[in-house]
Amino acid sequence: SSNIKRVIIKEKLGFSEDSVQMKEAMEKPHIYLSKCCLLTEEVARMFYSLQRAFTFTSIRNPWTRLYSAYQDKIVLFKGYEDYYYIRKILFTVREWTWEQVKEDSKVIEAAGTITFTDFLTMLSKTDAENYNDHWKPWFLLTQPCLIKYDYI
Repeated sequence: SSNIKRVIIKEKLGFSEDSVQMKEAMEKPHIYLSKCCLLTEEVARMFYSLQRAFTFTSIRNPWTRLYSAYQDKIVLFKGYEDYYYIRKILFTVREWTWEQVKEDSKVIEAAGTITFTDFLTMLSKTDAENYNDHWKPWFLLTQPCLIKYDYI
């Protein structure tokens, strides 16, 4: 489904493959895809050929997947994107003020104290459409109502 989104965004919005706009569009495809109208014949043909191809997907245990994402993005935070989620947890779950969340040293210090429960609470307060792909529900990533999978 990511390839289909990428093709549509590239075709309809003209974003180049490695551009910042493409990265943003792939992180929030529902916003960018809503700006698109009818597909061109070429994109429709690509979509149709993907529909005819052998398609499959695999599903992980949702709790294992969430815990793995928590470990990767929160416990072992590695960069700016991860700090975004740590800040979001501190702001929405621990009720830090915006001024506190902006102080890098305090955020780094607090990052090691964020629990799996804090992470799940942050998710419960966020619209699933806006989730990071690492913890977005399977059906939103794979679009099983649009794509007929041969094997799951």
